[in-house]
Amino acid sequence: MGGLSVDGVYGAGSRSRVRSFQDDAGLTVDGKVGPQTWRKLRTYGKALGWKSGVTVYMCKASSTDFRFSVWNNSGKAADWTFYVSGGHFSGDAISDDRIAAQGRIAAGAYDSTKLTVWIGNYDNDHTTTSVRNFSRNTLPACA
Repeated sequence: MGGLSVDGVYGAGSRSRVRSFQDDAGLTVDGKVGPQTWRKLRTYGKALGWKSGVTVYMCKASSTDFRFSVWNNSGKAADWTFYVSGGHFSGDAISDDRIAAQGRIAAGAYDSTKLTVWIGNYDNDHTTTSVRNFSRNTLPACA
């Protein structure tokens, strides 16, 4: 999940991140990834990129549309833009401790280039190029 490195260990950092997700998604907070948490994660899809507490998710909404969502766990209101070859997409600014579907883009194969997040205002940007490419073949169906 956003902001953690994959090491195969479900440790304190993973439990803390899961508890935050559960709280922000309106689930029972227990730090365990049980059936309700898995269902909610499938609602949003695959994490494409994360930076400074903001995670962008994508799933297949239909054969012609992908849906993107964002989770803001940054501590402040945030805005974001996800760049792909030939363009970009972004959603509405989102308040802290919130996760929500934000919009749709046409289904296709996309080469991702970067994610930029603005925390609090447009003078405070954070950028990462550690983002995932996506296509119909790599995204789960929206639950």
